[in-house]
Amino acid sequence: MKHETKGQELYNKYICLSLANNNTIMNYKNLILSVVFIFSYLNVKAKTVKQFFIKISPSGERVKYGKFKIKKFSTKFDYVKKNLIIDEATTNDALLWVNHEIQNFPKEAKVLFFIHGFWASLPYSLNRSTKKFEKYYFTSDSSNVCAIIHIIWDANSINYRQTVKSLTNSTNTLADLLNNIPNTIDYKYSLMCHSMGNRFLFETISKYVISTRFEELILMAPDLDYRKYEKDGSLFTNLASSVFVFFHTKDKTLLMSKTYNGVERLGRMSKYKDNGKIHFINCSDLSDIDDIIDKYNKHIYFLNSKTIRKKVEDILK
Repeated sequence: MKHETKGQELYNKYICLSLANNNTIMNYKNLILSVVFIFSYLNVKAKTVKQFFIKISPSGERVKYGKFKIKKFSTKFDYVKKNLIIDEATTNDALLWVNHEIQNFPKEAKVLFFIHGFWASLPYSLNRSTKKFEKYYFTSDSSNVCAIIHIIWDANSINYRQTVKSLTNSTNTLADLLNNIPNTIDYKYSLMCHSMGNRFLFETISKYVISTRFEELILMAPDLDYRKYEKDGSLFTNLASSVFVFFHTKDKTLLMSKTYNGVERLGRMSKYKDNGKIHFINCSDLSDIDDIIDKYNKHIYFLNSKTIRKKVEDILK
């Protein structure tokens, strides 16, 4: 009887120990599953906008095109190639390729065309802009902007005058590109220009008839002779249903342009009022520019200020 009792006791202890071990194992499993779930939740990426490019050369009407390959430390041009050779196509064919790439977008989606400014086609500048667009812009499900098409032009010369010459020689290609948008893009579209990109646009629409009409046109920190705006501002309103001019009276980059050109730039002037067609947005009191250099220059605030990023997104909804 004693032997049976001791055996029973050992058996009971074994059962209890097994249950405890099983509970411990289950607890560990639950803990691991919980950790995996939490990290999976935290690492769920917000919606990221697709970024494409159409690269204009001042030496010809054909363009190179593709999508940006955005990595941690660099942004690369991922060119469309045919037979291992970078394809050079008409603007119409380049736009058709982009449209094919975005065919899975919902019907209400919108495409943003973006024309950069002086030196902004340099590797560092492209890396900065594409990454900040990816990180900060159009990440909410409430935003309809699903793609940005960067219009890249040769703005790499250290000489300001040479860069102006480059954009002047490229206006025919830009005009062709803009006029081909309605025939190739199946979605709504808007246009934003930054700094000298506004001059590129103005030089183009003042020389060529552009039949395309964008939903919104944003002139961001325009490096443009204010007298040209006063004389031919209707060129902008003919191009879009709504036009928005962002300016900063302490923009030091445009101050240098003013000094070089001998005339004030539109992106520094506060004299204009909304006229029902063109809306002026004063950025002079910004306090949330998060880039050390731009806190001084006050020129790339569309990338570096949360306030302005939100304003742009609200306009483009």
